[in-house]
Amino acid sequence: ALGEGYRVVEEGFNGRTFSQDDPTEGGFKSGVAYLPPCLMTHNPLDLVMVMLGTNDTKQRFGLSAQAIAHNLKEFVRIVRSYALDVRGGYGGRGSPQRQAEFVCMAYLIYLNNM
Repeated sequence: ALGEGYRVVEEGFNGRTFSQDDPTEGGFKSGVAYLPPCLMTHNPLDLVMVMLGTNDTKQRFGLSAQAIAHNLKEFVRIVRSYALDVRGGYGGRGSPQRQAEFVCMAYLIYLNNM
């Protein structure tokens, strides 16, 4: 538990990617399309944490590692552009940038019923 003075807003959505709507699972899966109004709704924000999964690596998207990295960079740019700081500013020149933290999932593979 974080204790008093903290508010955590969970915005998870199964199947969401950085930038792709899913032709199989349906629309509204693109994080870059969803992110600006989401950030503005919950302002001011001190920290944005994103859990990286495997959705962007699905074969049906055909994205290279470089394309996924580019999309991640765009995601960070959007966080820094749209998330208000505690004073209500957008982090223009000379103001502090919001933090964006990214958590990668670890996968455990059990072989031979270990």
